[in-house]
Amino acid sequence: MEIIVRMTIIVFLAALVVMVSGCSVNKPFVALEEEPYIQNLENAHPSNYVAAIAPIDIGFDAAKINKEASGRFALIPVMDRLTELVRNSVRNAKVFEKLIDESPKTLDEAWKLGADIFISAKLSEYQVYYIGTNKLFVPNIINWFFFEVPSYFVRDEVYGLSGKIEFSFKSTHSGKELLSSTANFTVERSLDDFERGWQILGILRVPGSLSESNWFKVADSLKQYEEKEMQLSIIKIMNEDVRSAVKSDAFKQNMAKRCGLVVGLSRYKAEALTRLKFADDDAIAFRNALISATKEPTAERNIRILTNDSATKDALFKELGALVKRLQPEDEMFFYFAGYGARRLRTMKAETKIEEKNEGENEGKEPSEPPEKGEDSKEQTFAEPALLLFDSDPDNPETFVPLLDIINLLKESPAKVVIIVDAGFGTEKPLRSAGFDVKDALSFKELFISLVDEKQFVILSASDCFLGEGAAEFEHQKHGVATFYLLEGMAGKADIDKNGSVTLKEAFLFLYPRVVEESQMEACAQHPFILGKGIENIILK
Repeated sequence: MEIIVRMTIIVFLAALVVMVSGCSVNKPFVALEEEPYIQNLENAHPSNYVAAIAPIDIGFDAAKINKEASGRFALIPVMDRLTELVRNSVRNAKVFEKLIDESPKTLDEAWKLGADIFISAKLSEYQVYYIGTNKLFVPNIINWFFFEVPSYFVRDEVYGLSGKIEFSFKSTHSGKELLSSTANFTVERSLDDFERGWQILGILRVPGSLSESNWFKVADSLKQYEEKEMQLSIIKIMNEDVRSAVKSDAFKQNMAKRCGLVVGLSRYKAEALTRLKFADDDAIAFRNALISATKEPTAERNIRILTNDSATKDALFKELGALVKRLQPEDEMFFYFAGYGARRLRTMKAETKIEEKNEGENEGKEPSEPPEKGEDSKEQTFAEPALLLFDSDPDNPETFVPLLDIINLLKESPAKVVIIVDAGFGTEKPLRSAGFDVKDALSFKELFISLVDEKQFVILSASDCFLGEGAAEFEHQKHGVATFYLLEGMAGKADIDKNGSVTLKEAFLFLYPRVVEESQMEACAQHPFILGKGIENIILK
């Protein structure tokens, strides 16, 4: 009897040891914020990009996988929870200046929300699976044989949960693919009978006896650890792949976009301004050529157009202000104008420079007038080129838009700016000139050139806007003369070196002699000019 008692005590103690060992077989849980990798990100500096994440897609057929697979079970997670985890991970990686709260479905929606980068994520794998038994399995069989109930609490079965999220990053401005990266996460834990879902003789029958409810129970038991590993994996690819990518020249070039504002007016509110024949068509044709040459999926959205009654003074500055706000140093900005031009008087000191302005101060607003005359300042009156919008009054030069004011607004952007003007600045109205009289005024040309940063700005005028030339229209070609030859050049006729592309320099060399010749045939002197540096590097087509 004494021997039986001793043996019972020994077996009981052995069972107790197995049960205690089974309870402590797994490593203790460490919270995400306590991971050394996460703590090292505390001083990370974000880029200046704003990002938005699309709703997460599911990239697998769970029902098909579960029908064919054995020992594993594909899961469809709770999408709201998955979205929350992914968003928090991207935000905690501190790669972007801001992550927008909304979840846009398309590139355009992300752009409208103010995002620079559109992130799409696809869950391409998410499954729980049976790995096998651990070293406690055989002792626990003995435990089960003598003391069934304690064996239920021994973690002698090993299960895993793995997932894969594929990320794609696109520029909302250019529509170009920036990079792609995949977050792989796996968690493996030993579970007891209750953690994998209790069943009679389960210790002897798994994994073949595991039902759908058992798999869900396993997934629920691993959830805390899986969510942490998922977030850690996403944060790592964001920090290691994306953070290094945003610093590269290739990334910046793919972020770059060609954008612009194209304005064309054949009709004006003022009856004194005779209807022009082809100015609005010029604008439409130039925009189409620019979009076609750009070959970016976002070009149509990035290149805005105002024609006739929509081309008011307020609309012009609103559109320009919105464009300036989104420009990056790698971008190209085009401003094209076809319509009436004029020269107006501007009184200013000859040594005046374009006034520096605080960032964002004048976005979307009309630039201020020149400084008032000081007692000791030596001021002169110049004839400066200006453009007439739909609501401009030809008898009131204050309603004109000086070209210098447009430059003053666009200088707030870091991008290269190309300004193309097909307008007249003389006194003969049929030649796209409003005919405002500026006699006795000094030429604005030298001062204008001194005020313009030729590294940032390129200005192509269809006529000499400082000498007061007009801009002729082609009756038989249905275009302004200069715009017609510009379009012809962009179509390939200006490809002097036959390399398949047309630079702004090539286009100007093509159009200049032809415009001069045609304008002479139209009995008006017209000499296009171009101002600025790097015109050989600006690719029109």
